[in-house]
Amino acid sequence: MTILNRRALLAVSAALIFLPAAVLAQNSTPPSGEGNGQGAGPENQRQRGMQARQRQEAIASKLGLTDDQKQQWRKIQMQTAKEARTVRGDNSLSAEQKQAKMKEIRKQSRQQIMAVLSPEQQQELKKLWEEQRQKKQNSNSSDEKDSGDDDDGAQTDGFFAGMVQDPAPAQKPPK
Repeated sequence: MTILNRRALLAVSAALIFLPAAVLAQNSTPPSGEGNGQGAGPENQRQRGMQARQRQEAIASKLGLTDDQKQQWRKIQMQTAKEARTVRGDNSLSAEQKQAKMKEIRKQSRQQIMAVLSPEQQQELKKLWEEQRQKKQNSNSSDEKDSGDDDDGAQTDGFFAGMVQDPAPAQKPPK
């Protein structure tokens, strides 16, 4: 074999070895929660949606919500989610402005939910918020993060975070 033939054979062999790896790397998707920074993969969305529904059912059960209260609560959550998406998508706002608007949205949502509840249910919900705040503080004790409280001491981030999911897109029937 001539040197030219050996080099050509070596180049083709190298291409056959490395080309599939390059194609796989280009076509592969990052694992859920990676790559886009938001964990917006379909599997991650389904998981968050299931967790949100479980939390909602647990809260409804603990508070003894009526069907009407559940419906009103859900309506408030949907409106809150819509407002939050609008704020997050508003590129004209600075990070600090977005944070302030989100805080106001959570505060307004909390007030609306409290207005739907009886005094006993309000006390139970405040107790649940306090328990969750304590759990969050215990899990973040080494981080020294903000506990998400507003001036009135009520939980804002942890309780409502992830509770509202976007409506699932209409699924096409299988063929």
